[in-house]
Amino acid sequence: MGRRERMVQIALDIAADDSHGYSQYRRWPWQGSDFDCSSLMYWCANQAGYDVPTSGYTGTMLEDFTAAGFRADPWDGNIWDCEPGDILLAHNGSRQHTEMYVGGGDNVGAHIAETGDIDGAPGDQTGNEISVSPNWGSWDYVLTPPADGDDPQPEHEPQPEGVRYCASTDPDGREWLDEMVGTHDTGGSDDTWAGELGKAIYFIAANCKLRVMTAASFPEWLPWVDEYDASDTENGCAGDGTPILLVQAEGHDVDVHRMGEWNGVVDGVTIR
Repeated sequence: MGRRERMVQIALDIAADDSHGYSQYRRWPWQGSDFDCSSLMYWCANQAGYDVPTSGYTGTMLEDFTAAGFRADPWDGNIWDCEPGDILLAHNGSRQHTEMYVGGGDNVGAHIAETGDIDGAPGDQTGNEISVSPNWGSWDYVLTPPADGDDPQPEHEPQPEGVRYCASTDPDGREWLDEMVGTHDTGGSDDTWAGELGKAIYFIAANCKLRVMTAASFPEWLPWVDEYDASDTENGCAGDGTPILLVQAEGHDVDVHRMGEWNGVVDGVTIR
């Protein structure tokens, strides 16, 4: 199976799995199990082996996908000119949306939450939050994947290995910053930490066992968390909605930046 076919199959598998719904707050797998329209396209392409980042939105898709070798052609108004795996992009002042053509006049895409808005309960509550449906409306571009072997050489260094983690500066834990891998920011910035200058971190999630001490729990640690699911503030991430003061992780380095101070963890020992 080539990358184009694999990308289509990944999208169809996500659409068929009701654990995946629509959210603009939990739009990446490290934040939960949901997607919005653009993160679904980014994720499927990345997982199929195309050199697109796991960050971005409809406004950055044209640049990111063409940099990965996708050809951008103006939409000619005829869905039957498309091939399965072509990505349809509406990128104008009145409409920002994207879906993937899967054949037979149908597209797969992430549409809307069960609330009729940009967020709802995790998972697909209606069967249509992420689904296959007939093509509707018009588009601005068709992004055609490169043939296997025709990709441009990436201009950036391969993403480093290391513990994966992300932080939320939202006291409700609904909005999360870009995922970190070691000290590499997957969002493309040069930052080497998982926070924002001048803002407290309220929750942190990682693919390792960790615990935190917060303003509310001080001087006690909150319980250890060993799952990586930013949408689950009980078991999938650490925090209680008050500023995190210290982070401790087993056997990994996790750096966060809070109010201009560094908190680090080295081999399970917390330093400030």
